[in-house]
Amino acid sequence: MTAQTISLAAAEENLASARAELFRAECAADGADPSIDAARAEVRRWEGVVLTLTVKPKPVVSLKPAVDRLAVLNYAQGFTQWHFKAVSLAEVLNPDTFAACQDMIHPGDMIFANAPDGGGIFYVRTDCRVVLMASAMEG
Repeated sequence: MTAQTISLAAAEENLASARAELFRAECAADGADPSIDAARAEVRRWEGVVLTLTVKPKPVVSLKPAVDRLAVLNYAQGFTQWHFKAVSLAEVLNPDTFAACQDMIHPGDMIFANAPDGGGIFYVRTDCRVVLMASAMEG
């Protein structure tokens, strides 16, 4: 089951059961026992589900428009390298993000973006949409 198909109460109940099973496995084991590893993995899985159901992330919205967070790094022979300070990597891939910047960015340009959830190098396509070329995720 995933966090989308289970209630918080059911997830907490499954977590308690998984912890009890881990305790029983640890008490009955005589050393390295694969059932302990499986029980630990089950506890971690249910801890993640409970955490997902209890923590509701707030959407990150920038107060500055994209054009104010876009800066030229390098320009030569009609090619521009840009830096963009994003609120998330998903923002960079949103087709509307650079709509107001279409008079500045051109097909073939590259955008180096950094965000709290990672960074990436993006390529500007012919329709002035961007595609991810390389990424470094945080964590």
